[in-house]
Amino acid sequence: MLVKEALAAFIAGFNTVAPDAPIIWVHVGPLRVPVPNPGHLEAHDLHHVMLGVGPDVAGEIEVGVFELRTGCATWSIFFLDVLALLVGLAWRPRDVLRWWKQYAGWRTLYLRTDLKAILGWELAELRRFASNADARATIALGP
Repeated sequence: MLVKEALAAFIAGFNTVAPDAPIIWVHVGPLRVPVPNPGHLEAHDLHHVMLGVGPDVAGEIEVGVFELRTGCATWSIFFLDVLALLVGLAWRPRDVLRWWKQYAGWRTLYLRTDLKAILGWELAELRRFASNADARATIALGP
């Protein structure tokens, strides 16, 4: 499956906001809190697609851990990811620690300027790129 197909299915299936929406809604328990759009929503949604998680609380926690581990694009995204991490540590601490270890050495898409090109990749290719699997295999095997 192409990344653009997976992203379109994610957006349609979860009714996510448009990347240029001025406000996003963050779920805090039963509440929906309006937050100014921190930008970079396309890369954030691609993180969801790449990791295979939805935009529910557990999915946002996992993506938050991933983004903190690999790098945040802005201070506002960092703040939202820290909030997700704190919720995760209170609710699912073992999962948070597992994800923190699992995403060591992965690459964020926030640093990519060619997201449009990535949309033409196969989803497996994106996951292989982001996991940095080739570099980690080379390190493990040695020269």
